[in-house]
Amino acid sequence: MKRMLRWGGTGVAVLVFTVAVVWAVGSQLPVEHRASGTRTVPADIDLVWDRVEDVQGWPEWQELEVQPLGEDSARVRQDGETLLYRLERPAPRTLVTRIVGEDLPFGGAWTWSAAPAGDGTTEVTIVEDGEVYDPIYRFFSRYVFGHEASIRRALDALEASFADQR
Repeated sequence: MKRMLRWGGTGVAVLVFTVAVVWAVGSQLPVEHRASGTRTVPADIDLVWDRVEDVQGWPEWQELEVQPLGEDSARVRQDGETLLYRLERPAPRTLVTRIVGEDLPFGGAWTWSAAPAGDGTTEVTIVEDGEVYDPIYRFFSRYVFGHEASIRRALDALEASFADQR
């Protein structure tokens, strides 16, 4: 019985120590970060941009649900989380999706842009200007998941949606 209590106590101590280290490292990381990804999509720029800009149509090529809330905002549910986004179109073939809300563990914006890449292909870039407020979440976002993981997933889905164009 003593041996079991000793191992249990050691396990709890290791867990507490690990959480403390993760929190300490995460609190030393900057709240703000920038990540980006670029992909050449095998389709004409007009087709690609129509697909990107059609927020209501995103569920046709991404695993998410969209509830449009007018021209400049939408509620998006993905991976069990529902977020409100403000949509901005500051320039042609540029779409900014900005997270709106308080008391979230993260925030920021994605800027989607597209340019012709030649031979009927399109170069799509996503730039994430993100903020991760919680130190533990910040640690995992940086060292476990990577800031670019969601960007890669979105670009993979967009490219795959044009697979029949090749």
